[in-house]
Amino acid sequence: MPEEVKNTMRNHLSTNYNFDDISKDKLAYLNRLFSERYKQWKSDLHQYFEMFDDPQVVLKEGCPNEFMDRQDSWVWLCGHFQESGYVATIVEKGQSVLQESASQLPPDTPIKSVDPPKDAGFHILT
Repeated sequence: MPEEVKNTMRNHLSTNYNFDDISKDKLAYLNRLFSERYKQWKSDLHQYFEMFDDPQVVLKEGCPNEFMDRQDSWVWLCGHFQESGYVATIVEKGQSVLQESASQLPPDTPIKSVDPPKDAGFHILT
């Protein structure tokens, strides 16, 4: 997660919590927690985006409620989900997750009977 995003999040939370005197261990824990929550949130949004067959339809009709007041962020995120670098990374990570799942099955298991884990989307994004 970019340092700028971490700092912005800390600034928003600092209105309710004082992070000035926080220990390094607690700060590391919060960074891991924020990072995992961010990845899960992005994974959920990517899965939602993938439900639409046409990127133009998702832009016009699919904006989630949490982006209603900042549709420019939704437009950016939809573009991000379509970038070749992002798509290639997702494909590569998807292959890794599937290979790991398949490696735990007997060697003679037919490929048709291999299902990815239910949380595969999250593991691919992380």
